[in-house]
Amino acid sequence: MNDSLQSWVSRQWLSLNLFSLLLLPLSLIFCALVVLRRSLYQLHIAKSYQADVPIVIIGNISVGGTGKTPLLLHLVKELQKRQLKVAVISRGYKSESLQVKAGKSLIINDSMSAHEVGDEPYLISRHANVPVVIGRKKSKSVELLLKNFDCDVILSDDGLQHYALARDIEICVFDATKQFGNKLCLPAGPLRERPSRLKSVDFVIAHQTSSSSFENTNNFNIPGQQTIWPMSLSMDKAYPLSQFAKKEEYKELKEFKGTLVHAIAGIGQPQRFFNQLVKLGIDVIPHPFNDHFSYTIESLNFQENLPILMTEKDAVKCLNLFKQKINDNLFNRCWVVPVDVELSSDLISQLTGKIMELKS
Repeated sequence: MNDSLQSWVSRQWLSLNLFSLLLLPLSLIFCALVVLRRSLYQLHIAKSYQADVPIVIIGNISVGGTGKTPLLLHLVKELQKRQLKVAVISRGYKSESLQVKAGKSLIINDSMSAHEVGDEPYLISRHANVPVVIGRKKSKSVELLLKNFDCDVILSDDGLQHYALARDIEICVFDATKQFGNKLCLPAGPLRERPSRLKSVDFVIAHQTSSSSFENTNNFNIPGQQTIWPMSLSMDKAYPLSQFAKKEEYKELKEFKGTLVHAIAGIGQPQRFFNQLVKLGIDVIPHPFNDHFSYTIESLNFQENLPILMTEKDAVKCLNLFKQKINDNLFNRCWVVPVDVELSSDLISQLTGKIMELKS
C-alpha cells in the first residue's frame, strides 16, 4: 500500500462513513473468525506452546504505530536494573534473511544489518544489549532462545494475537489520541480484535503526546475496570548519524529552534514525530514514509541543503546507505533524535512483581 492510499484508509478508519459501512460485512466475518480462533486456544482444542520462563507480550489491538518498541526498550532497561536476565523475540517484519523467509528463527548478531533482520529487531538488539531472536513462529524463537541463552523472562515485540504462544503477562498499548478509531475490525476499521479484549490483558497503556495531556482516564471508553497507565515520549537531544552507535557527540534539540529542517519518519505515526519537533520551535519540512520504509540515497537527497532529523528506527536503515562513503555531505547533515519513555514506576513495580511470582 503506497503512502497516499495508506493515509487515506487511516483517515477513513477514524469514523463511521460510506467506506466503513460498505466493508462492514467483511469486518463481521473477520471479527467472528478472530473470536473463534481465540476460543479454540482457550478450550485447548488448538495447542499453545508453554515456555519454561515467563513470557510477556507487548502488543495492541489495532494496526499502526502505538509506541510498542520504545516501551519494550524501556521495560528491558528497567527489568535489567532489577537484576533480571531479559531476552526478546520479534517477528522480524520485512527481514530479508533467507532463513527467516524459510520459516526458521534467527539469532541477531553484530554482523547483521537492519535490512537483513528488520528495523525494529535490529534497533532492539543494538540498544538493549540482550539476546534477540526473530522468526515467524514465536514458539520456535523461544525454543532457540532457551537453547542458547540463560534468561529469566522473555519479552515479545508484538504478538498479542499470536495465540500459538502461551503467555503469562499481556501488555496492550493504544494511541490516546486516535484510541480505537471507529471501533470496527479490519478492513472497515483499524481493530485486530474487539475493544472487549482489553478486559483480559494485565496492563493497558495509553500512549500520549505529552505527560501533561493525560488528565482524565474516563475519556477513554475502555471496557471493564482496567487501570489505564499513561506513557509519553520525550525528545531533547539529536546525535549525528555518524555518532549514532557511540552517542558521545550530540546537540540539544533546542539548538535547532528557529532552524528550517527536513524531518523524515518511516514509522507508524509519522505526524507525531513532526508535531513534537514543531512544539520545540523547530521549522519542519515533513517527509512521512510508510512504516518500515526502505530508504535510498534518492529518498533523502532533498534539494535544500538543510539538516535532516530522523527517528532511531529510520537511522538503523539509513546507516547502511553510507557504508561506502557515498555522498558525505548528505551523511553529515543527518541527525538522529532518540525518544525517552516516561512511564509510572508503579507499573514497573507491579510488572516486576508478577514476573518474580511466576519465577518462584
